[in-house]
Parts: sequence; structure tokens; C-alpha cells
Amino acid sequence: MSTTMDSSPSASPTDENTCADISVDSPPTKKLSLKDGRKCAKRGRPARAVGRPPKYPGGSPSQSTPIIMSLLERVSKLETAFSELTAANAILVETNAKNERIINDLRNSSAPYDLHFPALSNANSTVNIKKSCPLYRDICKNTPLLGKVSAQLKLANDFRQLEKKCCLAVIEGLADDKSDQQSDKDKYFIDALTDACSLPKHIETFRVKCRSGY
Repeated sequence: MSTTMDSSPSASPTDENTCADISVDSPPTKKLSLKDGRKCAKRGRPARAVGRPPKYPGGSPSQSTPIIMSLLERVSKLETAFSELTAANAILVETNAKNERIINDLRNSSAPYDLHFPALSNANSTVNIKKSCPLYRDICKNTPLLGKVSAQLKLANDFRQLEKKCCLAVIEGLADDKSDQQSDKDKYFIDALTDACSLPKHIETFRVKCRSGY
């Protein structure tokens, strides 16, 4: 027994691709009817929304409120600073105008100035009398002790200069024959040593007694 079932004609793959799914977020579309009786939606230009609430790309209005308050506070500070600078500028302009008037009055004045000062009284004139400074030799004559002090200072200065130019060397372990020619032998030895080592030439040689047995 054979049964015949009526099946609706199937659409080709190309017809399925030409149909677009209609969702809730899709813009207004135009519905078209296909040959097989199905309806296909053709997308068109979205309709312009009227009365849509503004969107906040940075977040909700509650999140952007602190930013707006901060900007308003900065604007208020800038306005205050601008007002202060404007007031200071006005004061400077007024001061410059006064100074300019004074300068112009001084330049254009034809009256001669009195440059003669009144004479000083006798009490003040005695103070301004020039006094001669005594010479050094006169001071030395009137102060005999000063000459002695000056001589001592000169002697100390000479010793200081001598200390800068001289040096002291200590040589240990020299041979000692306890003869009268010992000083000459020491001088000859030290002269040879200074010439060989490019040392300053010695002036005086003296010995120090030592208890060492060497």
C-alpha cells in the first residue's frame, strides 16, 4: 500500500542565503514574499530615533558627576586668579602713570635748583677738621720700646725664612774614631752623599753622644 504525502517545496541554498534573520535589535526592514510563499526581510536604512535619551560613553551619569564637579572647581579657581591678575595689572598701570607724570614734570621744569647747602655751625665745623697722621719714625721716637719689638719681629721673621730654606737630616751609625779629624771626615762623607743624591748642601755638622755600644 503506498501513500503519497504532500511536501512543501524546499527552497534552494541560494534562496536561503538571500533571506536575512530578523532580530529584536535589527533596524526596520521591508518584508518581501518569495515565490514559494515564504517571507524574507530586506535590510534597509535604519529609521532615525526620536526622543532617545542621551548616551554616556564614559559611564553612567552618577560616575561622571565627580568629574564635572572637579572641572567646575578648576574653572572657579581660574576665574579667581584672573580677577587677581587683572586687579594687580590695574594697580601697576596707575603707578606707572603717576611715575610718568613726575618724570615729565622734572624734565619740563625750568626753575633752577638751589644746590647751595647752608653753612655748618661752629660745633660741627670743628669735627670735620682734617688731622694729620703722625709718621712712623715719629712714633718710634716717642716710643722707645717699639724699636725693640720691631727688632725682635725682624729676627723672628729671619728665623722663619731660614726654617723654610733649611732642612735637618739625622744619620745614625757613623764610624767614630774619636780623633780631631772626625768633623772633617763627617763633612767629606756628607758632601759626597749630597752630591750623589742631589740633596741640599749642608752647612754645619755636629754629633750627639750616644750610650749605645755600636
